[in-house]
Amino acid sequence: MKKFYFFCLVGGVGFIFDYLVFSVTNIFLNTYTSKIIGFICAAQLTYFMNKFITFSQCNAIYTAYIFGQVKGFLINMFIFTVIYSFTRNQNIGFLVAAGITVIFNFFYANFFAFKTKPEGY
Repeated sequence: MKKFYFFCLVGGVGFIFDYLVFSVTNIFLNTYTSKIIGFICAAQLTYFMNKFITFSQCNAIYTAYIFGQVKGFLINMFIFTVIYSFTRNQNIGFLVAAGITVIFNFFYANFFAFKTKPEGY
């Protein structure tokens, strides 16, 4: 449960960072391009924060983390697109999609991207 708590804290920081990047780039670019750029920036930030805070006692596998984040992003984009198409409100789509994908992202990170270090490591 402690890991999930820290994962959510790190995710909250990542969410804010993602949203800021999304909001700024959306001034100049279309919504979906801005969403991709925000995701890329936030995925890098959360990887390092999770590596040193949430899963500090684990071996980090960067490619597994990014692969899981891409899967989570695809789920997120699908949910965002559905919500946005009905509401035409980017903020609601952004929030609902983020809330739903946090669970997937935690389980993927916990079971695939950050492996427990062997005894005596």
